[in-house]
Amino acid sequence: MPAKQRFQFGKKFAELEEITKAFEQGDIDLEKSFKQFERGLKLAGELKNYLQTAEMNIIRMKEKFSKTVD
Repeated sequence: MPAKQRFQFGKKFAELEEITKAFEQGDIDLEKSFKQFERGLKLAGELKNYLQTAEMNIIRMKEKFSKTVD
C-alpha cells in the first residue's frame, strides 16, 4: 500500500489564488472559466476541510491539556 500523500496546503492555496487572479483580470475564456471555476470550488472545499480538521485537532489537544493541568 502506498504511503499516504501529505496534504499540500500551500500549493493548493496558491493554485486557488491563481485561479482567482485569472477571474479578476478577465483573462479567461468561457470554456476554460467553467473548468477553472469547478477546480476552484474543489480546492476551496479541500482547504476548508483541512482547516476544519486542524481546528478540531487543536480543540481536542487543548481539552486534553486542560484535563492534565487540573
